[in-house]
Amino acid sequence: MTDAPGRWIEATVEANAESVESVSELLARYGYNEGVVIEEPYVQDDDGDNLEVDPTRPVIVRTYLAADDSLSNRKSALEQGVWHLQQIGGVGPVIYSQRAEEDWANTWKEHFPILRIGRQYIVRPSWRSYDPQPGDLLIHLDPGMAFGTGMHPSTELCMLLMERMDLVSATVLDVGAGSGILSIAAIRSGAERAVAVEIDSVSARYLTENVALNAMEGRIEVIVGDIGDALPGSRVFSVVM
Repeated sequence: MTDAPGRWIEATVEANAESVESVSELLARYGYNEGVVIEEPYVQDDDGDNLEVDPTRPVIVRTYLAADDSLSNRKSALEQGVWHLQQIGGVGPVIYSQRAEEDWANTWKEHFPILRIGRQYIVRPSWRSYDPQPGDLLIHLDPGMAFGTGMHPSTELCMLLMERMDLVSATVLDVGAGSGILSIAAIRSGAERAVAVEIDSVSARYLTENVALNAMEGRIEVIVGDIGDALPGSRVFSVVM
């Protein structure tokens, strides 16, 4: 199995009803963004009626591990934790399957339209065409696995607030930058430069690609790491998002 960028490892554990909570907590500890999927077994009549949980079959718990340099250590820690739970009983072994990120990153694209946010911002998914209108501030975006499409209220509200601000020549710090949408919007609104800080390496990869997609490599600095460690205290910004 190759630990290539853009590939994920699905870790699956079967557990009885009494062990589901413990298994879920363990998988969340090592899974990406603490994400866990719990699949309860169901039984129902042939016509689809009377759906109910089947207590005689195990629950399936899944999480996803990024296939990066830390994969081996996380797998070892996960397997050790599962072994301890198995001593109590009702827990199966960890089963791994390789999953391509492309499957996840593309399936949802048909539901991501061109967005107009406020009076001027236009968020154009990279796979859709759009003819800019006078006054449009166009943001080319492929969020992939990163947060920040413009459809979440927190992103939209930040952009609506930026539209009311005078950002001309401003220096902007974007904390938890995700896809980079806010940094790009700030530059479109006249900011001189932006520093986009993102702790998650997967999101930072899409962030860097979106900066390039908008030809803003010289205007947006991408920093991967915790905000507490990433910036020296001497740096000053006029706007922090």
